[in-house]
Amino acid sequence: MVTPYFADDLVALHLADMRDAGSIVGDGSVDLIFTDPPYLKETLPCYEYLADFGARVLKPGGFLFAYSGTMFLPVVLDLLRKRLDYWWTFSLRTPGPTARVWNRKIGQSWKPVVVFTNGKPDNKTVPWLLSDELVSEGRSKKLHPWGQSTGPAARIIERWTKPGELVVDPFAGSGTTLEAARLLGRRAVGFEIDGERARDSAHRLSQVILPMPVVTEPEAVQLDLPGVTA
Repeated sequence: MVTPYFADDLVALHLADMRDAGSIVGDGSVDLIFTDPPYLKETLPCYEYLADFGARVLKPGGFLFAYSGTMFLPVVLDLLRKRLDYWWTFSLRTPGPTARVWNRKIGQSWKPVVVFTNGKPDNKTVPWLLSDELVSEGRSKKLHPWGQSTGPAARIIERWTKPGELVVDPFAGSGTTLEAARLLGRRAVGFEIDGERARDSAHRLSQVILPMPVVTEPEAVQLDLPGVTA
């Protein structure tokens, strides 16, 4: 039994490998996986572990969003396709100077976010997005050298899940996904194998101030359709 490194009513962070998560995350119990694995050449097997994990814990038709590097994108896609179904690739744009990829002589201005599903989803429940471009507020390196901003995670979590549903991040890092889920009133579970990162993430989560719920009166809706009045 792995005890949480941090836990409250919504979020639990575990200092553990996701492959040891059998007693923590049940089969077919997860609504969304949103994660940022390490994507160096030597860490590419992480995507195969992620595919196995997603196939086990995601609900039928559940979604996985994973950041990826561009250099090894074909390998990432092949590893995830072993157990999951490809859905789409989003672009993540970060303001500021482009990152120079010297052995390709390219200035990279975006990063892939690959989307897979655990079987065919019910298309009626898949949310519409006006764009497949995610825009970052800027990299967040204070707690992790590869840290991402909260905005893209919050956008996907808000659109793809409902309050109270379960979001999991198998590579929790500095806690970006967990923070976004907590702020949006979703349950979340994260795993991190680096003790220093887990400690920083736990401190970050302990400082999150949840917004007060806003209660508003329902507004009348004007239906602009021929022959129909509100």
